[in-house]
Amino acid sequence: MERARDAAPIRLPTHIEALINEAISYNWMGMGAEARAAAEKALALDPASVNAWITLGNAFRNEGRFDEARRATERAYALDPSSEISMVNLAHLSSKLGDTDAVRKWIGIALEHARRSDRFAFLEGMLYELVELGRLDEAIDYADLVLRENPFAVMALNTRAIALRRLRRLSEALQTIERALELNPAYAKGWSNRATIELELEQFAHAIASADRALSFDASLGGPYLAKASASLMLGRLDEAIATLSAGAQARPGDRRLSEALAQYRAITTEELDGLRSLQR
Repeated sequence: MERARDAAPIRLPTHIEALINEAISYNWMGMGAEARAAAEKALALDPASVNAWITLGNAFRNEGRFDEARRATERAYALDPSSEISMVNLAHLSSKLGDTDAVRKWIGIALEHARRSDRFAFLEGMLYELVELGRLDEAIDYADLVLRENPFAVMALNTRAIALRRLRRLSEALQTIERALELNPAYAKGWSNRATIELELEQFAHAIASADRALSFDASLGGPYLAKASASLMLGRLDEAIATLSAGAQARPGDRRLSEALAQYRAITTEELDGLRSLQR
């Protein structure tokens, strides 16, 4: 068949783009060292490639090298101060490094850029940093702006639900996370958030079921173990709570919240457990 005369020619990626694509694929697979090697090859060919610096930063982040990740991402931002992904990543990396002043700085830059450009969807990846700064009402407002542009922004819905939960607006939080799970029924963090909300609503059996759903999708999360253990304890099922926390401590050996909760639960006396059981009668 004769090719249409006005058909656009197929554009093959350049060698640099191919290397960046390779690095991105490695990052998605959690292979930080391989991603870093591909990104560094791209930068050797073009040191001014913004995407290569961003991808290198992501590779360092996957390796847990957050300071180097931040420096690489700062190079990307210096090359292109309108780079939205650089702003978001720098807020996130500064949070990982415990640099609260830098988190505030990058959030401020990103929010100002969003207001000037009237583009808010890119903020989805940094809404949680607003929550962690205690700016809960702002987090909800910006989540709503993100969702106005992208009604399928599941992370924005999850963060919105977290902010609502911390404001003790539990019914609204539950409605929000249910919407997220309708959009993505396999969203482990959403099920974990739902379990915590149901725990605070004293819907203990529902909280256990939601925590189990979260763990069926991602057993490496810490929140579902804590929520399930707390709900089990409130139902007077101490052995089940301890077994849950033990499984969590094995899955996440460096998680202090789980190890400390496990020690506290093992110290609960029979009298204290009987008191909890009497509250549920």
